[in-house]
Amino acid sequence: MDVKTIFVVALLGLFTACSGDTGSSLGSSEDRPNGAKLYEANCTACHGPEGKAGVTGAKDLANSELDSAKVYKLIIEGQGVMPPFEYIISSEQERNAVVDHVISLRD
Repeated sequence: MDVKTIFVVALLGLFTACSGDTGSSLGSSEDRPNGAKLYEANCTACHGPEGKAGVTGAKDLANSELDSAKVYKLIIEGQGVMPPFEYIISSEQERNAVVDHVISLRD
């Protein structure tokens, strides 16, 4: 890994650790995860609240053409400078909620 990648991963870890949110506190009264809150806690640092920020090379989610399955896979595995979120967004329900929110950001 180069220094820039290590810095981005460390920065994302810091944002995640300082968010104060846990997966269990992000669900609705129906125990459904809130994709917007999970996205805000884990993704806005690089992608921005509307998915258009592009910080450190983050993709513009508003213009993405990836299908739900590919977005889900990227959340788990990461790609490029985006680290994997498999252990941060750990339940399938939470990941699907984030996928739905990411898809909703499209223009």
